[in-house]
Amino acid sequence: MIITSDFVFLGMPKTASCWVAKILSKNLTMVYPTKSLKQHGGFKDIPDRFNHLPKFGGIREVDSWCKSAYDHFIPWVKRESIPKGYERFYHEVEKHGIHLEALYNSELHRMFGHKTAILRFEYIRDDLYNYLDDHITHISGELEDDIFYMPPINEDNYFG
Repeated sequence: MIITSDFVFLGMPKTASCWVAKILSKNLTMVYPTKSLKQHGGFKDIPDRFNHLPKFGGIREVDSWCKSAYDHFIPWVKRESIPKGYERFYHEVEKHGIHLEALYNSELHRMFGHKTAILRFEYIRDDLYNYLDDHITHISGELEDDIFYMPPINEDNYFG
């Protein structure tokens, strides 16, 4: 989760959320200490004083998400080694078994409230640019370059 004075970004796992968060934290001023936020926190995790801000997050086509989640998370189940910050997600995998479609639906419900703008993973660069263009006063050249040219990342902790 990233909170600026203009919006709240909610990072659903396996939807380029680490990449988006890295771009936002590099180029925009955060108004809440990122270290005290959940990396993949949902709308219920937003501190009350920021609930009035517009919210956005990314989703991904369900089959693509399930494959990516399987490739990324299932080895944890097999080796019982859970990266820090993913304990809740691991327990959801355990609860649903390998029924990743149910897990996807559970994540959607947990992540997003009824007034959350959605970016599509498949169009993430254009969707992110358009969202920011509508919600911040100026997109710097560096921010625009990062959106369109920064290579994708897949990190367990984008807060460093």
